[in-house]
Amino acid sequence: MDFVDTLLKSAPTFLFVLARTSSILLLFPFYRFVYFPMTVKIALIAMLTIILVPLVGAVPLPPGVLPLVMGLGREMLIGFTIGLATNFIFTGIEFAGHIMGYQMGLAM
Repeated sequence: MDFVDTLLKSAPTFLFVLARTSSILLLFPFYRFVYFPMTVKIALIAMLTIILVPLVGAVPLPPGVLPLVMGLGREMLIGFTIGLATNFIFTGIEFAGHIMGYQMGLAM
């Protein structure tokens, strides 16, 4: 019974961490490869969320549906911003590699 109470108390935290983690990994450059099956992607998101929930402080359940949706939207927006920033960094590195290859005469 103690496990069920703990699970119900951490459900909002799990939901918010899941929203942010999944939105970060949706835009992460290495994660978007076709080589990863969807089940592996979902399992990775679930494992990361389960690992991160105990590290995050308890998030209280919002009083209504609208604050819950707005909170989830905020978490997803933060996650998309972090994922997009990492995507920009890796795209810049990839572009620099293309320029260096072109300068060395490796372009076709």
